[in-house]
Amino acid sequence: MNARKIIAGSAIAALAALPLLNGTAMAITAYQGDDKAYTTAGGSKISVYDGEDDGRVVYGKYYRQASPGTERGLYNKSGYGTTATSGSGSDILKLRVCESISAWPDACSDWKA
Repeated sequence: MNARKIIAGSAIAALAALPLLNGTAMAITAYQGDDKAYTTAGGSKISVYDGEDDGRVVYGKYYRQASPGTERGLYNKSGYGTTATSGSGSDILKLRVCESISAWPDACSDWKA
């Protein structure tokens, strides 16, 4: 094979793969102070990390691709330095992290997509 055929074949293969990238989930991360919610496993799971030693529960709110009108929640009640992770599902579209504050509105990040 000559170099032109190899280069042309490589270019065609790269262009053919572009539609596959369109459906690939991007990592999403949201912070509230040192608390964090983020996607894992290619966007099919959410993890909620409690990064503040304040005794407050941290939770993530999120929406999945298969049910974009349903808000879901994952609570991390295990305390400082721990992470809770959801089961697999369809890709997560957007999420935010919140800190539960007794007798006050909860402190939440903005929605991240």
